[in-house]
Amino acid sequence: MTDRTIYVRQDIEKRESFAAVLEYIRHHSDSFVSWKNYINHLVEINGGKYIRFAQKVGVSKNTVKKWCVEGRKPQKRDDFIKIAFGLNMNPDEANTLLKKYGSYAELYPKDLNDAIIIYLLNRRQGDFDNPLYSYASVEQWNNRLAYIREEIIQSQKKRMEKLSQKHTVNTTIAYHELEAINDDKDFEAYILRNKPVFFCTYDKLIRFIDEFMNIQKKKHAMLHDQDEPQYSFHAKVQKLGINKTLENAVSLLRNNRVLPKRNQLITLGVLLNMTEQDLNHMLDLANMLPLYPRDQIDALMIYLLTKAVEENPELESGNAMSYVEYGSNLALKKSYRQYLDDYFQRDMGEFDSDLDDVAQYISEQLKEVELEDIIGLEVFRMEK
Repeated sequence: MTDRTIYVRQDIEKRESFAAVLEYIRHHSDSFVSWKNYINHLVEINGGKYIRFAQKVGVSKNTVKKWCVEGRKPQKRDDFIKIAFGLNMNPDEANTLLKKYGSYAELYPKDLNDAIIIYLLNRRQGDFDNPLYSYASVEQWNNRLAYIREEIIQSQKKRMEKLSQKHTVNTTIAYHELEAINDDKDFEAYILRNKPVFFCTYDKLIRFIDEFMNIQKKKHAMLHDQDEPQYSFHAKVQKLGINKTLENAVSLLRNNRVLPKRNQLITLGVLLNMTEQDLNHMLDLANMLPLYPRDQIDALMIYLLTKAVEENPELESGNAMSYVEYGSNLALKKSYRQYLDDYFQRDMGEFDSDLDDVAQYISEQLKEVELEDIIGLEVFRMEK
């Protein structure tokens, strides 16, 4: 983290209440990443006219005006992709737009749709006016490769085809290989040659989520009598009054490898009792930025997660011990073991052992404050 980012985080953590954090954010808006400032800058360097900018990126003038005047973000990842195409961004610039300002996953070369986008953005750099490399070409290529996508979906559903070690492609290498492709024929050949890679897109993310669901089941079983109902993620979602789109998003991830929105993954992590380090690892597996202190929404989440662990450090140590026992990622298990070694050498003092549910804790904190005046905080109500 940069010095300023570290400073903002420290300043937030010093606040004595959630309401005080909100007040800090309202009075120090210049310390936070601002979509409104960024989009106004883009409009200014591209002619300064809403209508001209709208024509470039393929949206309405009123949409651009809402972005610039009200600070409203585009509602879909594809809208950010449109901006990238309209302004002739390269893949690295598009990734900054997606991750920093859109809170979406960066372009992932082992996702078929994203591989197409990376290829087209690269080709577009030297041939900007060629309609073959426009935003509309993304759909055309998806249609052209529909047969591969169907094979991928069927393979995932049936679990008949496994990704062997010889077919593994490093993400960075895949990104550079796409960058080096010079024509459509070579691109399609690349997709066909690496078809097995796309069968297991987001497998590590899905496995991590499933392992945390398993951890919650085991913790629930340890704390409750056998005659009580078993742990149910569906029941927890219903209890907190969360919109069913979250469960649908998890289902789409498992069955069709459709990545949930970042706010949905954050909500999911909270419901699975993840602490900040757990949640950040999940976001990393989704190719998304970790919780970022200079983002207003993330800053509030960081504060609440930090306070939850301060009140009961066993939230963090419990997840670590459970993952060491039940998890499958060897590198992550090593990281959790190191954390536990440090944890057991500390003097934790007194803490609130009754706080054992992160989602319930955050839900109660949110009831105490007015959130409506900070743009995007509908996310913070966990999809409710």
